[in-house]
Amino acid sequence: MCWRKLEPPPGETKNLQLITDHSWRNPFRFLIAAQFMSALGFGFASPFLPLYIAEIGNFSARDAALWAGIVGGINGLALVLAGPVWGIMGDWFGYKRNVLRAAFGTSLAFLLLGLVRNIPQLVGARFFMGVVGGILPAGLGLATTLAPRARMGFVVGALYGVVYFGNTIGPLIGGYFVDWTSLRAGFLVSAGIILVSSLIFLFGTKESQKDSTATRHDLKGLWGEIRTLSGVPGVRKVLVLLFLIQFAVNLTPPTVPLLLASLDPLAKNTIVGIFFALSGAAITVSTYGSGILASHFTSQRVFFLGALLALIGSFLMFTVGSVAFALGFGVILGLGSGTLLTSTSAAVGEVSPANRQGFAFGMVQSASSLGFAVGPLVGGIIANTAGLHAPFLAQGIVFVVLVVVAAMALRGPRRRPAQA
Repeated sequence: MCWRKLEPPPGETKNLQLITDHSWRNPFRFLIAAQFMSALGFGFASPFLPLYIAEIGNFSARDAALWAGIVGGINGLALVLAGPVWGIMGDWFGYKRNVLRAAFGTSLAFLLLGLVRNIPQLVGARFFMGVVGGILPAGLGLATTLAPRARMGFVVGALYGVVYFGNTIGPLIGGYFVDWTSLRAGFLVSAGIILVSSLIFLFGTKESQKDSTATRHDLKGLWGEIRTLSGVPGVRKVLVLLFLIQFAVNLTPPTVPLLLASLDPLAKNTIVGIFFALSGAAITVSTYGSGILASHFTSQRVFFLGALLALIGSFLMFTVGSVAFALGFGVILGLGSGTLLTSTSAAVGEVSPANRQGFAFGMVQSASSLGFAVGPLVGGIIANTAGLHAPFLAQGIVFVVLVVVAAMALRGPRRRPAQA
């Protein structure tokens, strides 16, 4: 009797390879470790930037808030301008090169921040960080070349999870460290941590080969794609909502450290770290929680809940008079903000065509980056002219608008709950 090896049907060969091929897992573990280290390094010192500005420039709290807003706006503007360019470069020349550019460049930017001696140098360093930044988007691009398509949901969720976790514990550790040493030392340590993540990206990850010629050809119709997708009913409205949310969320970061410092000058750095750690944890919880709620309730109801929580949190922060209450109110604000961002981003998938999902989420990133650029600048100006509490009032007004929009949506035709 002659034994013959049984071959699967041609259509099933690829599926069997997806199930049995685990070679992507080890490089992905290194990618996860590198993303965590980069998020940890970024959160280690970034929340204390307004206090660092006040120290270098010898500014009052209001003037420091203004300059922190200017610096944040410049950084966001650089992200808006450079982000699409680096995305195209990644498509053309490879995602690993792209993520190495972002990681090593961000490490160098933090090193420059730790060495600056005046405000113009600091502004230049932050602009440079915006130009070269974008570790997470570049890492997501690299992940798409590593894992099978059937595992992309797990891959993206894992990457976002470790980034949230790093952004949560980074400020907590960094707050104690800069109290023990100095703000300048905190930025130098951040540079070192992100350098470690860069080396992990360099030696631990790999990238599968892809055809860049087709991608270059497709980019010729980029403007046509934008016009077509923007004309789809609902897409433009969702993108405007995303901009408003990011604008509101980013109104207050230039103010928070200075406000907390005025409430408790003896432990200002530690308190700032705890505040951002709790807020980060709240955003993480709300991100996952809103996904669960979306499987049981309509997207309008989830959006309304997020807007209401954010509204309550921002108005409470406007009236806060002690550090203890600020920590609690910040958690409420974080829960609302995370729910808003998640539910609105998910709504893009509901209103955009099935064959335009990837491009639609690219536009989500652009709308969010624009809010990230404008929000800090406006918040810094408001704090400088009306006081450190005032940006929270402006933030609350934007959330009032979002609550009204959500209430009107609830009165109209309702979409079915999203499927898990």
